[in-house]
Amino acid sequence: ASKFEIVDTASTKYILAHAGIENIISITSISELNELPVESFIFERPDYSKKIFKKEFNLKLVVRHTPTLLINNKSKIYKTDDYLVIDCGAVFGGCLSAFCLDSGEKFYVD
Repeated sequence: ASKFEIVDTASTKYILAHAGIENIISITSISELNELPVESFIFERPDYSKKIFKKEFNLKLVVRHTPTLLINNKSKIYKTDDYLVIDCGAVFGGCLSAFCLDSGEKFYVD
């Protein structure tokens, strides 16, 4: 199994993983992501306020693992320039969410 999957849309290249990448300062290529241990994509909880990709690469890391309730106390998809966190904490009383990569539409089920 792969550590992550890549989905290209017209506007963005999405990297789909279970968890975020902790202690990363700047990723400049997909090959750098391949060099990271698999644990980085399964267990880690990054600082979502830190930038990890250069803007010109137009990359966004889509993750679950950390419920958005623990990031900003809201059960809504959390989005930054680099991250898209889609775990809205359904198991903790939050909602179930989905995000359409092509259109940017957000869907919620309470």
